[in-house]
Amino acid sequence: MDRVTLSERIRSRDLRIQSAGPLAYTLSAIAHYGVRAVLGSRVQRDREHVLNEYDVQSRNEYWDSELSLDQLIYGDDRTAKWLLKDGVLVVGIDRVSREYLTQRLLSRVSEYLPDGKGTIVEFGCGTGRNLFFLRRHFPEARLVGFELSPRTAARAQRDADAFGLDIEVIQADMTSPLDWDGRASVSFTVHALEQLPRVFTKAVDQILSITDRAVIFFEPVLELFPVSLRGLAARLRLRNADHLSGLLTYLRQNGAGRVVVAEPLPTVGAPLNQTSELVVEIS
Repeated sequence: MDRVTLSERIRSRDLRIQSAGPLAYTLSAIAHYGVRAVLGSRVQRDREHVLNEYDVQSRNEYWDSELSLDQLIYGDDRTAKWLLKDGVLVVGIDRVSREYLTQRLLSRVSEYLPDGKGTIVEFGCGTGRNLFFLRRHFPEARLVGFELSPRTAARAQRDADAFGLDIEVIQADMTSPLDWDGRASVSFTVHALEQLPRVFTKAVDQILSITDRAVIFFEPVLELFPVSLRGLAARLRLRNADHLSGLLTYLRQNGAGRVVVAEPLPTVGAPLNQTSELVVEIS
């Protein structure tokens, strides 16, 4: 990771120190997001913001002009960044965290779809890479993805077709009634609900209502952030990014299902936005 001078940090309004060890990274992140909190330079996350942020042209999954299926699934294998690996801050590449996440996803879906048959639905499927991964392991299942961004949904479907993967990608807003008469055996999200800080309950209610066995949420969960310097930096970051809070509390109060797993992942690609795994078995 490149070293940046103090004057360059001030000009770019980025106080985070990337190349001086985990403590410097964590403390500088607290300063960076703390200053932003004081100055009030907070993102206002709404539908328009999400559409702009997730426009296909700016998706970081497309870091190379010609990606193999393996690269699309597992991410940038060239650029070093800070990761959380086995609970420790280290410098690594996206593939490390992606391999961990996809194996957790595979294990959990297999638990609720032991015969490999049924319908698996991802809400907020983005570029489709999680569904591409699952298609390798569930050749007899129906795979469906819902994605808000029309351009991203179209790109995901084109990539699926180009790689010969039988996947349905449907452009839809998960907070509104779906124009889809199917049922999901298992549903899941990966960092999709975090984009819906004020309307996530509508999405949760709909996901639970069309799923028969279990819903798996891989989302940053404020209630499970650590009580530590990194946890403080994460809370400040969450406030500035305008991501959701209260997901676990709402799931426990919802009544449509029973939360049977609620734990942070030890290996994630964004240590200040630590993903947790929440599993809800449908009543």
